[in-house]
Amino acid sequence: MAAAAALVAALWVGCVEVDGGAVELSWTLRDFSGDPIREEDCGGDIRCVCEATRIGWIRLHWQIEGEGTGERAADGFWDFVCEDNRGATNFSVPPGRQLLWIAPICSDGSLPDSGYEAPPPILRVVDLGAVATLDALLIAVDECTCPGGGAACAGATSAPVGGPAFGAEVRYSR
Repeated sequence: MAAAAALVAALWVGCVEVDGGAVELSWTLRDFSGDPIREEDCGGDIRCVCEATRIGWIRLHWQIEGEGTGERAADGFWDFVCEDNRGATNFSVPPGRQLLWIAPICSDGSLPDSGYEAPPPILRVVDLGAVATLDALLIAVDECTCPGGGAACAGATSAPVGGPAFGAEVRYSR
């Protein structure tokens, strides 16, 4: 009896709350031509690139397929620290067919005030207690994507304000 109680106690300590599935992804930031950002200064160091572009987080959005108005109105989101370069949510993404997409969030917590490019929404089946993988995703940004770019960004044009409808051009700002 004591052995059974010890086994239950050991298993209880290792439990993880599972309310849905998890999503795992990694990302890289590049300029709009696909080249490394500030290669001469950063040498590919993601921390340096995130600081240079003033991007603090990468936000993963999800929306149940077939819901919403066709605009990018998320049912939920999860923020990852930009310099981590990868991450996984906890098991809280609702099970089912989910449209998943990412967007940069500026270090000051604001949405980018200039354009960026990110992949269009990706459809994945999220299963209860399982991990859905998005693999590596490329986000195109520049030093004017977030506020604080200085004189070099004065007069920079931004992409259209507001997210596009699904399947539309993916270069946008909010």
